[in-house]
Amino acid sequence: MLAFSPRIWLALLLVIAWVVWRRLRARPDTPPATDHQSTDSDLFGEIHAHFEEQQLALEQARHWSDDEVGLEVERYLFKVPHSSEGHDLLDRLAQRPQTAAEQARRTLLDPAMQTRLHKRAGDETPWLRACMLLDLWPDIGNAPFVRRLLTDPTATVRHEAWHWLARIGCDDDVAELVRGIATPPDDATRSWILIGLAWADGQGRLSGQAHESLFEPLLEHLNGYDTREVPGLLLRWDRERALSSFDARGMLTPEHPEFGYVAQAMAGLGLSLPRDLLLELLTRGSDPYSPSTFRSFGTMLGSLRQPEDESTLRRLLDEGGDVAEAAAAGLQTYYGVEAWSDHLAARRGQWTDTERRLDAMRWVENEVCSGGFAQYFLHSASATWADALAGFAAAGDAHREGLLRKAVERFPAEPDPDRDRRGRQLAEVEAADAAAFEQLDRRYLGPRTDIDVVLTRYMLANLEELSARW
Repeated sequence: MLAFSPRIWLALLLVIAWVVWRRLRARPDTPPATDHQSTDSDLFGEIHAHFEEQQLALEQARHWSDDEVGLEVERYLFKVPHSSEGHDLLDRLAQRPQTAAEQARRTLLDPAMQTRLHKRAGDETPWLRACMLLDLWPDIGNAPFVRRLLTDPTATVRHEAWHWLARIGCDDDVAELVRGIATPPDDATRSWILIGLAWADGQGRLSGQAHESLFEPLLEHLNGYDTREVPGLLLRWDRERALSSFDARGMLTPEHPEFGYVAQAMAGLGLSLPRDLLLELLTRGSDPYSPSTFRSFGTMLGSLRQPEDESTLRRLLDEGGDVAEAAAAGLQTYYGVEAWSDHLAARRGQWTDTERRLDAMRWVENEVCSGGFAQYFLHSASATWADALAGFAAAGDAHREGLLRKAVERFPAEPDPDRDRRGRQLAEVEAADAAAFEQLDRRYLGPRTDIDVVLTRYMLANLEELSARW
């Protein structure tokens, strides 16, 4: 199963759009081809070949010499019209992140380069692109360069600069970050800082001194959607102090506007609200909480592992909607299978039939919700379509089972396990009927049981086998 980064998937979609556009431009007056199979198979092959070329280019970039990196850094800084047109080159430079950042820093320090670095093209200067390269390797030595962009006339540049400064995690910049949090120049600044701090914290870049200096400013400004990262940061930095502070401010009661963010952060760190409160919240229903907040109530109840709560969670699993999703999260936690995806990854190549079906079902949901059945059959995930069918049948999900079966029946022969051959089969299907999967896509995305509920039911039915292996 391929597992590319979001940036790679975005690149693939852009490649597909580009290839289609190029073909339309190249043959504007050509009548529709009579040999649809050949035309569409060629198109699939061209898209696949171009994507393979991109992957090869990334692999080659990993072996660039320092001089080659220097030449590509110069090209990115001064010859690419705008960073939006240099994504591919930036991805290649990211294969040698430290060297690329060092080359950018040398350019920024070179007096002879200052005029060129400040030459603005629209809303961007080479100086900004140099800082994008610095961000490939967020060393504290980058901070002085990033600070200079905090007063840039363009809001987008300022936001990026605040974000980069927070990611660097330098103690010398904590006072500047506190200023940005407490009195942000505009509404978006605090969000950019907090996202950067969350990344830096995850990388272990923030010192104890930074935690101490930032604790109160973050707590005092925990007052809106842009501060959703704050409870988790404070709990990780000083759990006892954070819980005491939340309690003193009434943030552990459902009436407080930030209660949802606090509850999610607590659940993510294995902490729990009082059991009676959780039962009341789950019984009361999801309104006015977001689905993720409501799921955290189920997770916390499951983490208490009280035998009497197991039957409650199973009952709620049959109620549907957000209540069932919360119960699914609670039951996974209760039985210790909440990390099922990680367990599957660790056992790849040794899967039982049960594990193959579990993995196959989640990929149907991911792909069809993202781009319909055509995307599902185009990608490598659909090699396990038969396992997915068996899994949905075993889990009692007639909706997904029936639609996947109908999608398979659109093929003249069963979809081939080989991705390239299956792609050519798909091209034939869509050549014969461009809307072959349109109705099925719409029906799939209609009312249906949440996939987490389906997977939870499946895991509960196979709990003895899965627990023995995980």
